[in-house]
Amino acid sequence: MIVDLTSLYDCLDLADATSREITNSELIGKYNSDFQKSSRLYDPCKDVNVIFDPHIGPISMASIELGQVNNINLFGPHELVIFKKYTQWINRSLRSNASAKLKFLDVGANVGLHAIVVARIAKYCSELTIVCVEPLDEPNAARKINAENNNVSIALNLNGAIVPEDYNESRISFIKCQDNLTASTTSISGKEIYGLRSEFPVQAIKPSILFRYSAVSKATDFLIIKVDIEGAEAYFLEDLLPLLKTNTQYHSVAIVVEVSSKKNAAKILELIKEHQKDFIAYSDIIADGKRVSSLSDIPFNWSQGSLYIEKVQYNT
Repeated sequence: MIVDLTSLYDCLDLADATSREITNSELIGKYNSDFQKSSRLYDPCKDVNVIFDPHIGPISMASIELGQVNNINLFGPHELVIFKKYTQWINRSLRSNASAKLKFLDVGANVGLHAIVVARIAKYCSELTIVCVEPLDEPNAARKINAENNNVSIALNLNGAIVPEDYNESRISFIKCQDNLTASTTSISGKEIYGLRSEFPVQAIKPSILFRYSAVSKATDFLIIKVDIEGAEAYFLEDLLPLLKTNTQYHSVAIVVEVSSKKNAAKILELIKEHQKDFIAYSDIIADGKRVSSLSDIPFNWSQGSLYIEKVQYNT
């Protein structure tokens, strides 16, 4: 099956790629209709090839059952906004250093779509290192196939879930949402899980341990971190931002965060204010050039868009 999303990708530029304008723009209306048709026609037993940017080319996604979510859903409008942000960040890095080295840390990697997109965008970087963290076996298996089918090399795959630094066990109970695998989360995240579920232990990964792996710790020009961990993003950022503040191995750092609840958004706002001298934060629901300053500036579910954080001294 072939799905062509180039019309939406082009529309995002005209809509200024902000979440509110995406939601309200008439430009997106026809695409959303086509998108839903494609989603209904999706056959989970067949691979799908998706194209949204001719410069990136078609992306092959192996068949996988994700509950009510399918491979086509992973290319929704708000995901494409993130892909445009990756393009902006990587091109900016290449303009300042034509031989830039890039590292992509995908925390909550799922089936590897973001890693594949970054690899395509970063084809002119002199070096690319991809590290993926994901606790569920089904997405881990699909990501391996997807990486091979798209000729993407992943330096390190970690099968486990992020925990706070003060967590003292080697394993963490993980709740698998059968109706939507992408909504699965750790037992300590505080996120409510609806519908059928199962619970089992997975490896617990502290941020400090994650950054000791050579694939992560090795110096690079630009580090991009994607955080999509269903309720665990606040406690991850609480440990991550101080760690990045003192780390000199990365010339430039940018983070994209999927915030899963208003409670987490409130905690993240506290962290942004605490670290405002070292990091700036902006989002899809505020105007370009404006920093996050209040709770209303932070999207707290997938339909509102994403939060972006960059290390101040390297923001150009």
